Amino acid sequence: MSKKNLVTDPTAAQAPRSGAVLSDDSRWMRVALAAGRRAEGRTGSNPPVGCALVSADSVLLSEGHTGRGGVPHAEAAALDNLRQRDGGFQRLAGGTAFVTLEPCAHHGKTPPCINALVDAGIARLVVALQDPDHRVDGSGLAAAIAAGIAVTTGVCTTEANDQLLPFIYRVQNNKPFCSLKVASSLDGRIALSDKKKRWLTGPAMRRY
Repeated sequence: MSKKNLVTDPTAAQAPRSGAVLSDDSRWMRVALAAGRRAEGRTGSNPPVGCALVSADSVLLSEGHTGRGGVPHAEAAALDNLRQRDGGFQRLAGGTAFVTLEPCAHHGKTPPCINALVDAGIARLVVALQDPDHRVDGSGLAAAIAAGIAVTTGVCTTEANDQLLPFIYRVQNNKPFCSLKVASSLDGRIALSDKKKRWLTGPAMRRY
């Protein structure tokens, strides 16, 4: 069962801000998506974002994801991981940050992530989805552009939308995203007279 894509027309909406998509962009964004999956169900009201930091010569330097309860953000986690490695930020200078959701540009639970990325010396920012939260909603991308960073959006949009669906739905509809499964027989029963359990749904619904 596929999930509904809540981004109506991501290409059209983000095209004015977006630079060229390079051949390895999908590869590295999938690394960020994999990092984000490790945060699912643990981030509270924050989205389970993933971030991958790649050097100018296409070497994966670090990755990170949103922490428990939303702290740290994925970008901060990836930068902290990089800081502890040989070469640190020097290896990231001129490199690229791949993030599944637009970096924040406001002070919330953490300082603005876009500021940290700019200070780290990235030359390029690749984002899967623009953040629909009114506190961000393009301001992170605009801050990157103002700092002279090349911005590309819309890479692996469908995959990121599926991963961030509960967050996007809550922001856009002001209510939680959830599914309810109810199964009963035509006469309103959930078991036979022998009280033994029987499947009332098919394999596809049980997998879902």
